[in-house]
Amino acid sequence: MLSYKKTTALAMCICLCASAAVCPVCQSFADDDTEVTQEEWGETPDVPAEGSDEPEVVESGDYSYIVTDEGTVCLTDVRDSSPELVIPDIVDGMAVTEMGADIFASVSPEKVTIPATIEYIYAENCFSRCENLKEITVDENNENYCAVDGVLYTKDMTCIFCYPQKKTGSSFTVPESVTKLAIASIYGTQLESITLHSGITEIGRHAFALNEKLTSIDMSMITLEKLPVMVLAGCSSLTEVKFPKGMTEIGGGACMSCSSLAEITIPDGVLMISQSAFMGTAIMRVRIPSSVRLIDYCAFGYDDNENPIPGFTIVGETGSAAEVYSTDKDADYGYKNEFDFVPTEADDVLNEYKSLDPQTSGDYQYSIQNGSEAMILMCTSPDDEVEVPSEIDGYTVTSVFKGAFLNCAAMSITLPETVKTIGEAPFGEFLESLTIPGGCETIEGIEPFITCTALKEINVTEGSGSYASRDGVLYSNDFSELIFYPQAKADEEFIAPAETEKIAISAFCGNNNLKKADLSSVKSIGSYAFDGCGNLSSVKLSDKLESVGDHAFYNCLSLPSVRLGANVTEIGDYAVGFVYDDAAAAEAVQNGAENTDLYDVNKVKEGFKIYTDKDTMAYQYADHYGIETVTGTISVGDNNVSTGFLYTIAGLLGAAVLTVIGVFTGKSIKAKKKAKKPAEAKKKEDTK
Repeated sequence: MLSYKKTTALAMCICLCASAAVCPVCQSFADDDTEVTQEEWGETPDVPAEGSDEPEVVESGDYSYIVTDEGTVCLTDVRDSSPELVIPDIVDGMAVTEMGADIFASVSPEKVTIPATIEYIYAENCFSRCENLKEITVDENNENYCAVDGVLYTKDMTCIFCYPQKKTGSSFTVPESVTKLAIASIYGTQLESITLHSGITEIGRHAFALNEKLTSIDMSMITLEKLPVMVLAGCSSLTEVKFPKGMTEIGGGACMSCSSLAEITIPDGVLMISQSAFMGTAIMRVRIPSSVRLIDYCAFGYDDNENPIPGFTIVGETGSAAEVYSTDKDADYGYKNEFDFVPTEADDVLNEYKSLDPQTSGDYQYSIQNGSEAMILMCTSPDDEVEVPSEIDGYTVTSVFKGAFLNCAAMSITLPETVKTIGEAPFGEFLESLTIPGGCETIEGIEPFITCTALKEINVTEGSGSYASRDGVLYSNDFSELIFYPQAKADEEFIAPAETEKIAISAFCGNNNLKKADLSSVKSIGSYAFDGCGNLSSVKLSDKLESVGDHAFYNCLSLPSVRLGANVTEIGDYAVGFVYDDAAAAEAVQNGAENTDLYDVNKVKEGFKIYTDKDTMAYQYADHYGIETVTGTISVGDNNVSTGFLYTIAGLLGAAVLTVIGVFTGKSIKAKKKAKKPAEAKKKEDTK
């Protein structure tokens, strides 16, 4: 949390000039600092120490002034109470060249005339005190400023310096020549409408503050990195704000005390929402984009007195700054947020659900589709076994909405044969058995059953749809892809069908019963496929395997090794050999980390090995992460055997074979010799 000063009452915040009693050298437009300063919040700075170099204030009739280094006058106070106030061009024989911060502290004119000699007007906008001001005029010979229709500009018409607070008229269009709006330039006016243009590049803080009749403002055509501090503070009738393009920061108190503002859309790309940005508004629910990294003190959910608003809801990504803010606390400021938090995904579903015009019939809520069909939106049946009807109120049930059965405690659900489409993640943690119709064509989402932690089986009836099942496991209709292996399926061993070439994302995720998997036919393994399979101790991968997704075998605590062949050309981050580092995560939290995703909580499993060959993708992966590799082996059954050992064995076997052959050959030769001797003897006898 940034070290901003805690806000005081709105009245203090908008007293722009109260912090400076004198004005040394002024400028026509001040830079908008990144952090909120004391002056920006209207707090009084420390009094200069005695003996400091502060210039002496001179009193002369209706004027107080200081003498500048150039020997000219900077007026610091005017006591001429005339409704039509003319700023003098000479005081005590010196030219008046500057108008200081508190020049109007003692008077409230309706008209101010600026002489030709004025070169600088205090950058904090001294006119913000002029609550009765209707018109400003400037001597035509002034080289620095001009007035058009009572509005004060710089001479080149590129900067609006002051739009008088009591100027008549309800609308104002910023001239095309203007690129800058000075601090408090259109402040506290009677305007109901302000029209901007794309050529504006700078807007000062408090630029539109306290315009109590302003109902809407569109800044969407402007490219602006930061929405300035208190730029719209106190615009009590404001109901609509369109923010600038490219905005990465919403400044402190930007829309503070806009009491009619009930809805806003924060653009993607915003990184920071500063202190009290939307404090004191009518906003009860806000959606924060995932780009936001910091939400500061009292940014949302607080009234003008810094009291938390009961029932305030924040919508955002799980684990994001939005969720952190919902329970944020700070002992120094003595506050603790206790706002409701809704994940973005759930909010999207709720909004879509509301748009479907829900109808109720018994235990079901449904939506009429295409005039004659019904989509199941919600099932609230208390039964352990639920058979969804094929027809509700005369409408054929053809689809199931995302999350439709999350509130259903049934352990067994059977969908009718008429269902063609099943929405994303429709079933919950109690479901053990699911029957899907054979004619089902679409199951939405990349992890459609990840919420079904108790699921033991998925069965698909006969049909010509997109899916099939075998032994309680869900496949594509041709068995080429294994889509989901139930998390609570009790089998300890799995052998992929010969047709199966692909394992889907998170297919086996979270199953702690599986110990052995034979994936001999598989060419592609999706991300998180076996994530969290804590008892998996043996995996047989195919020589045809081509890709392994990130975290595919993450946190497989019992898996000692894998063999990856030369055909693997893609291996994702932390695909194999990694486990979750609980100690690192605990240390991160101990050190104040709100989100451990920002820390490295992955570590190589102790003793893990990758069996592969050199010059392979697997070898490069192991080398990159420092995982031990074993080369020069081949798979024999469930074992990895050294090729050198096999060559030795083969040599010994070869020698043995030759020996056996030699023995038998020798025996054969001897037998032939024995048979030959009698024959030769007989031949000799015959010749005699």
